[in-house]
Amino acid sequence: MDAYEYLNQAYKTKQKIEIIEEKIQECKTLIERISPDIQMAKSKNVSQTNYKEDIIIKLIDYEDELKEKISLLIDNYKNVNEIIEQIKNEDHKIILRLHYINYKSWAEVSEYMDRTYQSIHGNHKKALIEIENILKKKKVVKI
Repeated sequence: MDAYEYLNQAYKTKQKIEIIEEKIQECKTLIERISPDIQMAKSKNVSQTNYKEDIIIKLIDYEDELKEKISLLIDNYKNVNEIIEQIKNEDHKIILRLHYINYKSWAEVSEYMDRTYQSIHGNHKKALIEIENILKKKKVVKI
């Protein structure tokens, strides 16, 4: 995995987590909607009870899978932050954090740092080389 691929693991993590959280909420809503039907079916001894219980179990399992995905995203985000922190050049750290962690466009990074677009891209390339060296030392593999 090269430095660019590694850093992109953290890119848009917040949005990815929000999307997964929406899916989790959908599961909970479906479970809440089905649960009263099961109670009613049990009281009437209706055969659909097992079918709906199976659906709820599958929804709970899916919810657990989604929670695990969030956990992995957070771990990746944390790992990328730790790698960025190891860079010696503070400007390079700022550039990488602004773009990959704070989702700023290159124009926004350029404006924030009061540097030309070309200067930011040149420093970004240097920062990627630093990340690449850190990853080689750590022998980081693709996740």
